[in-house]
Amino acid sequence: MVDYLIQKCGLSIEKANSASKILTHIKSPEKPDSVLNFLKQSGFNDTHIRDLISKQPRLLTVKVENTLKPKFLFFQELGLYGTPFAEITSRYPHFLRCSIENQLQPTISYLRSFFHTDDNIVKAIKKWVKILSYDLQKQIMPCIEVLRKCGIPDHQISSLIFSYPIFLTEGPQWIETLVTRAEKFGVGRGSGMFVYAVLAMGKMSGTTMEAKLQLFKSFGWSEEDILVAFHKEPRFINSSETKVRALMKVLMVELGLKPCEIASRPKVFLASLEKVLLPRHEVLKILKSRGLVKEGKSLLSVVKMSGEIFLKNYVIRYLDRAPELREAYMVPLGISR
Repeated sequence: MVDYLIQKCGLSIEKANSASKILTHIKSPEKPDSVLNFLKQSGFNDTHIRDLISKQPRLLTVKVENTLKPKFLFFQELGLYGTPFAEITSRYPHFLRCSIENQLQPTISYLRSFFHTDDNIVKAIKKWVKILSYDLQKQIMPCIEVLRKCGIPDHQISSLIFSYPIFLTEGPQWIETLVTRAEKFGVGRGSGMFVYAVLAMGKMSGTTMEAKLQLFKSFGWSEEDILVAFHKEPRFINSSETKVRALMKVLMVELGLKPCEIASRPKVFLASLEKVLLPRHEVLKILKSRGLVKEGKSLLSVVKMSGEIFLKNYVIRYLDRAPELREAYMVPLGISR
């Protein structure tokens, strides 16, 4: 069996030895061979098979026609098959042990009430396949009911499932705690930002939140500044300490902006530091040094622009008068034109 796992499944000696201990009852290669042949016919490559069997060696003992084939057909009808299905299955194969009738079908039907189309359901599964193996009645549905009672509409709940699906697996009491914390920050249940406030709270513990508040205060932010920013864009509080410090260096130290000015535009914290903020900051510095834009033009005013519009209006437009813009902006971002 150890030799089989190494030669046919690609497992390392260590993993093959470990897996063989739970496969001692296999006396013939007939069933394992049928499983491996089925996987290859279904679009699994050697890497997929190695990862899958190393995590779930018991799959080599199942009957293809009774166990694997029905589940593969179930997901194929949903629109999930071939390489994409092989990738999520080899990453988290545990859902293959779930019953179609008792687990998979009810979960998919419930998700369909939020996502409406099979294509959206497939996207959600690719995002977080573990959702298929959670207890629908005890874990997922109670959490969603708490959100609904808070007045959060289904389209926002579906967005939440897409962006942070693990949020729905921690239990209703946990979500109720987050709701209370969000309300203490002054974001009411009727606000369009409420779901994002709850989500922001869910991504950090109370201790981490307190540390983050102290970080902002160390840059001169008042509690009022923090509340203003949180009301406009709660997710700003989830920015890493590294990002906050780097951004404050640009906005407050180099540009001389006041905390209240930054707090009024908190979406700046959601943009990529390396791909958006710092490159655009360099462009504005060059343009200001050449007198091509007004000295008062701020990074905050261009951060929400699409990359295409910024490139057109602030880079390509001035390339003939400031050719260094190419090295400062286009080359680092891999823009060839």
